[in-house]
Parts: sequence; C-alpha cells; structure tokens
Amino acid sequence: MAHAEVPVGFAQEMGEVDGGMTFQESMHQISGQKLLGPHSAPIKTDRPLGEVGIGDLPLRMINPHGSKIVAFCDILMDQTCTWDLDKVHQQVSQGRYSDLPEPLRLKKEPIVPYTMQLFVLPAADGKYNVVKHINLHKNRLDVKLCMTMCYGQGMQIDYGKHFRDGFTAFQFMLEKLGGFQLRFWPVQPKFTKKIVLEASQRSEGYNFIRECGPRSNNVNQFMEWTDEQVNNASAPIHGWQEGKVKEALNNYYKGRQNAKSLTFWPLTLKCLVHWFLNIVLKTMLGTIRQHGITWLGKTRVGKSLGSKTILFAQSKYEIECENRADMIPSIMTAKHLDFFKAEPLTKYKPGGFDDGMMQKQDASFLKAFLNPGEEDATVWARYSSAQFDMGAGRHACNNPYDKDLDEQQYVQMKRTGVFEVTFANFMNLIQPSFAAIDDKEDMLAILARTHVILISDNGVYHRVAGTTQDPVKFIEWPTDAPKDILTVEYKPVFQKYKKDPFQHIYPDNFDEDSVWSQALLHKLINGEPLPHTISVRTTNLFGDGHSTTIQAVPNLLPNAEMKYRVKVEKTKSAWRALRSQPPVFIDLDAPSPKRLRSEAHPSSSATSSGAAPLVTLLTHNASSSSSSPPLVTLLTHNANPSFAGLGGDDSDFEQVFDEEDVFGLGGGVNGEDNHVLPEAVGP
Repeated sequence: MAHAEVPVGFAQEMGEVDGGMTFQESMHQISGQKLLGPHSAPIKTDRPLGEVGIGDLPLRMINPHGSKIVAFCDILMDQTCTWDLDKVHQQVSQGRYSDLPEPLRLKKEPIVPYTMQLFVLPAADGKYNVVKHINLHKNRLDVKLCMTMCYGQGMQIDYGKHFRDGFTAFQFMLEKLGGFQLRFWPVQPKFTKKIVLEASQRSEGYNFIRECGPRSNNVNQFMEWTDEQVNNASAPIHGWQEGKVKEALNNYYKGRQNAKSLTFWPLTLKCLVHWFLNIVLKTMLGTIRQHGITWLGKTRVGKSLGSKTILFAQSKYEIECENRADMIPSIMTAKHLDFFKAEPLTKYKPGGFDDGMMQKQDASFLKAFLNPGEEDATVWARYSSAQFDMGAGRHACNNPYDKDLDEQQYVQMKRTGVFEVTFANFMNLIQPSFAAIDDKEDMLAILARTHVILISDNGVYHRVAGTTQDPVKFIEWPTDAPKDILTVEYKPVFQKYKKDPFQHIYPDNFDEDSVWSQALLHKLINGEPLPHTISVRTTNLFGDGHSTTIQAVPNLLPNAEMKYRVKVEKTKSAWRALRSQPPVFIDLDAPSPKRLRSEAHPSSSATSSGAAPLVTLLTHNASSSSSSPPLVTLLTHNANPSFAGLGGDDSDFEQVFDEEDVFGLGGGVNGEDNHVLPEAVGP
C-alpha cells in the first residue's frame, strides 16, 4: 500500500478506523514544542493507559529486503509480567541493557551504541504489552540484523518527509501511550517561563556557596562540588545553572586573593580610654576626610584596634549621611599594596594598610595613600593599579621606631617636666618606619598629609598633619593603668570577638555606644564644641593603695533624641538579622487557634448608695409566636432616670450576646451559653 504524504498509524494502514490520536494530529500538537534529549537518565512514569494505542503509532512491518535503518521498535503482545520494574529502571539508568530480563532486553546486542526506551502497557486478563524503541544514534544497520535483535515483532518507523518533526511527533505519541515508561526524549514547549528565584533564596544560595564551597581549585574541586550540589535536592543551590555556581566560586576565590573586607566590628569610639580620646583623637577626627592617620610603635597596645574602630565609625557616618540603606559599615585591610587593586577605597568603605612593611614603601605611594583630600589617586600596583577615592578614610599601621631615642627623650622630659620633643627628634623617632624615604622634602610632604600617633613603652606622641615644625606633644602612660588604649571594661568584648570572630554578636550596649560615637564624630567633623570625658578615680577606704578609675562620657544628645536614635539602630539591627534568616512559611490552611470568650463580671465600683449594681437577666417570649426573638431586660437598683435600662455609671454598661454562634466560638441560642461582655466606652 502506498504511503500517504503524512504517515498514518499501523491500524489505519491495515484499514481500521482512527484511534485516539493520529500521527497527523500529533504533528499539529507539537507545533510550538521542542524535543529534548537524550537525557543521561530516563524519565520514569507510571500512569493509566493513555489515549494513544500501539496501533496508532506510525509503524510498519520491517521489509527484509529494505535498506539500512537508524531506529526500530520491538513489539511484544500479551506478556506475563514477572519483572521487577524498579530494578529494570535502575539497569536502564545505568545503561546495562544486556542485564535486563527476557524479553525486555534485545536478543542480540548491536555493534553500535544505542538507547532503548521501554513501555509496559496493561492488557486484558492480567497480561501486558511491551513496546521497545531502539535508537541507534544515526548509525545505520541492516534491516535483517535488526530483525535478529527482536524477541517480538520488529517494526520500522515511518517519520514522513521531515525527520526532525516526525521524530518529535513520534516521541509525543509514545508519551501518550501511558503505562510504565522509561523515556529519554521528553517534549516540552519551546518557550518556557523562566524560574525566578526569590531574593531570600538567592541570598541563601550565595551564602551557601561562600561558606560551604571549596576554597581552592587545584584538583578540580569547583567542577566536582558544583556538579554534586546542583543535583542535590536538599542543597540550597539545587537546580542552579552550573556556570553561575562556578563563576561565583571563582569570584570568591579571586576575592580572597585581594584585600580583606570586614563587615563586623564590636567596638566603638566610646571603648577607647578617655585621655586618648580627649587629647589625641579629638584633634584628628575632625579632618579624617582630608588626612590619613599613621599609627606607629609598640605592639599589642591597640594600634590596629584603634584604627579599625575609627574606620568603622567613619564608614557608618558616611553611609548615614547619604541615607544608603542598602549598605552596611565595612572596611578593607591589607598588608601589601597589590591587594588594594581589586576594589577601590571609597568613603563608604575606607581601608587600612596594616603591618604592610611601610618602611619599604616609596614616597609616591605613601603620599597618595595617606592623603584622602587629594583628588582620586591611582598608584602603580603589580601588573595593574590601585585606586583611592577622594574622602576615603585611610590608615597605616607599623611597628618600627627608635626605642633608644625614646628612652633618652623620656628621661629628659621627666627631668625638665616639659612633655614634648623637638620636631627633629620626632623625625628621628619615626624614621625606622620610613626607611625608604631618602629625601627630607618627601618626608615633610608625608607629614603634611597624615596625622601621626607614636605609641612607645613610655607614652604616646601625637602630631596633627601640617607643615609646621613645632614641638610634638607627649602623653605619659597613667600610673597603675595598663598600657593600652582600650578601656578595661571593653576588654572582655574584644577577647570574645578574637576567640570566635565568626559569631558576629554585638555586645548588649552596642547600639547606645554606636549612637554616641556617631554624635561625637558628627560634632568633630562639623567643628562643634565638645565637653570633655570625665574620669573619677576612687580609692579603697582602708587605704591599701588600690584605686579604680571610672570613665563618665558626656551626653552629646538630648535624652529624647538619644532614645529615638537608639531605637532606630535596634530596628535596623533587627531587620538585618531577619534578612539573614531563612524565610518562614505560614500555612493558610491550618486551623486558627480558638478564641476564648470569658464572662465579664460587673464593675465593683460603688454606686451612690454604696452598693454594687445588681444586673438581672430576664428572658421570656414577648408573644405566643415561637418565631419571636427573646426579650432581654436589664434591671439595676440604681437606674438612670434619663435612659431607662442603664445604670448610673457609664462603666457599668454591659452588652448581652444571645444571637446564634455561626462561627463556633462558644455563643448560645435562646439564652444558652450567653456571655455578658463589658462594652468599651469612649474617653
């Protein structure tokens, strides 16, 4: 029989009527559809019989004298199902077709790679019909060889003139067969709705990549970890594109090779000792937008701590000035210039050059880095450049200084009672940290750009940036006090942070201290007068020589404004904490808790006669009609002459509910389970 232009089903070819779907209808159905596959693992479905029967498929008896073919079907009718279909699914998923039980496997394995789809369809009398679709992946085999591979009736497929559309339509009809299916070629719409992740899901996914992802890629960790997690149904990045995950891992990897960003710091300006804040920092903080601060000298006395505290306070100040609710205070720290090239220092994110061998840096870098007031500066870094925005806070910390000269100067200051050193001696004191600066004019240019704080064994030298060569002031360490610029009461806070830097829990009074620090910085930058911090030293009544210093900071804001700002800070902290937590889902179908209604008691306030009002509820039928509502009468001893039925006191008014309880909240009908509830009155 000659084939029509559009193939028909095998049953129709034999002269029977059309079934549930013809091949021509299938061709129309796939308009706007696309074929995917073959997948690495089959799609398993188990449904009732579909609208398409085996006879509706465009199959033809294999012509033994025909040419070579690239696909064929093996049809088995009325089979007894003795197979473990779960095991069959596992074997097909692993490509172990030869391990399948008879007659589900091929009688003879082909010499070329192939993919087999399997369909087991329920039939009458507990029997099953089996359809095997074998695709040879464009490899052509002789029809006689294909016939020897079949346990049942070998059939070839008529795809029509257009193979691609015909193949897609054939797969669409196979899907409509129903029954137990293992398919490798699904059909779906060409244009599907893009799945958009919620903000919380994206945030949770990126946090998972950052915290749990591999930190190196020397043995292909990025590829292996990504392949495992995107296919792990319990992972936050399940179903993500592999390219996106690997790009995120690469970005985090590159970020760890550059300057480190800090977003948490538990200390504020209020944590620094009073004399250091009053005498040293008060003269410097007002110009932190124009000048950097260089911290030199003794280790473990608070240089890095003080630097980070000021930088965090400046970051928060600039963010609040611009109302940037999308940003959080953060700083950058690095120990080498090259690490600053990945991200420019900005006024929202200042930076610190901490223990970076400053004695080996040339004058051009130090003049550019320590001068925030200069227009956007770009300095040479290895194979690239580092940029520093104008107004971005910049600090440098280093240790070397001339200890011998410090001892000599301290002895001389103690003898003369004048606690200052000449400018020339100060230059010699700090020269070890600027060993690479050979020219005196370059050194003077650096000192004109940066404030300098030198902390030694004997005290603190401090000089404000400028071109003058006046003597430099010196502050001796207080007697019976630790040599540290961090107050004693805040040492446990800092120690807790160092012990567990990943916990990110602020101290209880952090919001109050932060508001106070911001008020202090605001007044200093705007040139407003400031009261001094007061220190009170108490001694023991028994005269054992032990003393305690209590630091009392001044009130920089009115109490009402202070409370308001603290409340705002707490609100911001609460929202940040909520955003960092996974979303909470509310089941709207869950039953609401039952509302309790308790009987209210009459007011116990005395009436004019001194006795409590007596409320009597009388319910009776107003007429013989049973449909009439009950009549409720309220009687009191002290009736209001103006309004009958009301007591003398408005607070004694009570409302009686005797309507039907349609919501099941406990109300009664006809006086049953009625509740007397006091009605709220106006002011």
